[in-house]
Amino acid sequence: MLNFACPGYTLPQVFDTAIEDVRPYDADVYLLEVSERTLFRQWDAQLIQLVQRGIDPKYDFLRKLLQQANVSRSDSRVDLHTKLAPYRIAILRGMLQALNAEVARRHATLVLLLFPAVEPGDLSARRIHSGEGAYEGLNIPVIDLTDSFDRTSNRQPYLAAPDDPSNLDVHPNGRGFALILDDLYRKLQAQQDSMVAMTGGDPGGVPISK
Repeated sequence: MLNFACPGYTLPQVFDTAIEDVRPYDADVYLLEVSERTLFRQWDAQLIQLVQRGIDPKYDFLRKLLQQANVSRSDSRVDLHTKLAPYRIAILRGMLQALNAEVARRHATLVLLLFPAVEPGDLSARRIHSGEGAYEGLNIPVIDLTDSFDRTSNRQPYLAAPDDPSNLDVHPNGRGFALILDDLYRKLQAQQDSMVAMTGGDPGGVPISK
């Protein structure tokens, strides 16, 4: 298992990493974490930087969508965010569709993990599910972990800084990741197609360590 994650990456950067950097490794499965940052929070941060710096977005479908949004290097960050907002689902869907097609050409499988933040109620789930139009109908296995913390009444111990009441970091700590991993294991047991997609084999004969 190889980890190509980079802190702060949004989907355009993850997309480019999967297309370019993973290619030499002949991967069997591409496991893509889909979080609030991917689909909701700052989803367009890197695209705004590209436009403001006059950098070519590299991929034809992105060029076309940015052209449709009528964005300009002279636009302010607020103006760019406003112009791109109506194209959020189209841009995200275009990237996932292109990535899925490329992964299939490599005789591999793309699997999406809907990954929660440690936030009150269903706030994280609602933000992530607001982008479900980006992956619905693309025939990509999706494992929804956004309810991983629903079984605990107190989420504070699972925060990155659980003892700091002023902490605004909603990332999980080690205990939080362990809880999410347990949820992933349960859902793989229930979603046999996802189990097969991730393991490439008999879902009943592949041991998974918790």
